[in-house]
Amino acid sequence: MRNDYIRYLEAYEELKSGEKNVELTARNYHTTATRFAEGMALITDMLDAANSRLDAEQQLVNARTDFEAKKARYETMARQRSAASTAADETRLRIA
Repeated sequence: MRNDYIRYLEAYEELKSGEKNVELTARNYHTTATRFAEGMALITDMLDAANSRLDAEQQLVNARTDFEAKKARYETMARQRSAASTAADETRLRIA
């Protein structure tokens, strides 16, 4: 169960990192679009910014999916452990 918890925490960190990356690439895209509109950036700069933003958004979707899967796994293991512990306690009470 400890490994599941560690994986859950790692997935959370990856999610937070992905959110920050999306924020940064969105800001870069906006800056590049402004420069492009003013004639100070090339279309290739716009394409690069758009691709970077799209990649970051896709990585965030993947990170969210991974986080939810790891969270569900950890919660399932915790419930199973709790149920097993409760059953063992009930057995001990019956014996006593």
